[in-house]
Amino acid sequence: MRDRVFVDTNILLRHLLTDDPVLSPPATEFMNRVASGQYLAVLSATVLFETIYVLEKQRRIDRSTIRRDLIAIITLPSVELADMGMYAEVFRRYVERPSLSFADCFHIVLARKLTDGRLATFDEALGKAEGVDWVHPA
Repeated sequence: MRDRVFVDTNILLRHLLTDDPVLSPPATEFMNRVASGQYLAVLSATVLFETIYVLEKQRRIDRSTIRRDLIAIITLPSVELADMGMYAEVFRRYVERPSLSFADCFHIVLARKLTDGRLATFDEALGKAEGVDWVHPA
């Protein structure tokens, strides 16, 4: 039986960015062990959110590259992520709608899944997004 290991944001970042001569090599080696099936990596939505925030806002990496790199990781057979089926749609919206954050895109897809798209928000861009039935809170 493979060891289940929760993977923190810093492992993903060091692996993807290869920016730290001390931490990046072991992060990449660990992710290679995940890819080979030695470990079952457990990820959370918050790890993805933090990773995307750093890559986009702090490192200025374009959304298409972020989507490509993270989809490659989260679709590995040895990666477990709750609601995995949502992420293809979330990433599609994230790349196609630069005015919306990853969190907004996640909320749209989650609202569609849980409430047929009914979403209460003061954010006009979010309320007018494709597939959203905007419920005005006022």
